[in-house]
Parts: sequence; structure tokens; C-alpha cells
Amino acid sequence: MSEAVKLVASELITNAVVHVGGAISLSVYYDDGYLLLVVHDSSPDLPVRQPALTVDEGGHGLALVGHFASHHGWEHTGRGKKVWAEFEVRGAKP
Repeated sequence: MSEAVKLVASELITNAVVHVGGAISLSVYYDDGYLLLVVHDSSPDLPVRQPALTVDEGGHGLALVGHFASHHGWEHTGRGKKVWAEFEVRGAKP
């Protein structure tokens, strides 16, 4: 589980850096067996899942997030958007 969380965090942060630039922030929340990662950035443009061939170096990020996270999504904020991924970690071993 910890490797999946690290991978998804890396993908969310990388997407913000590559596609938006500027200031970003990562917040991590834990409550009652659920871990939530939230990346805020200044762009109002919502992420778009791009079709990627297996030989492509990029374009797999949102597919990986969808595969490993229990739930994920994005929404506009007053200053851009937040992209989030949630993991059920009940009984998970560190």
C-alpha cells in the first residue's frame, strides 16, 4: 500500500509541476482508516486523461491514479483547482 500511495503522490505532484508550474501544495489527511492526498495548483484547467500507448513515456499518470486509489477526482477552487486521491488503509501494514 505504501508504494501505491507514493506513486500516486508523485503522479499528482508531477502533473501539477509539468502542466501548471508555479506554486503547488500537497496536503495529506488521515481519518478513520482513510488516507487523502490533495494537490492544489493555480490553474483552473481540469486534468484530462489522455490515451497513452504502452510505449509512450508519459500520459499514464491519471490511469495509474485511477488504478491505485480507492477514489479520486478534481474540482475548482477559488484560486485554481485541487486534485485528490483517497486510499482505504484499514488493516494495511506500513
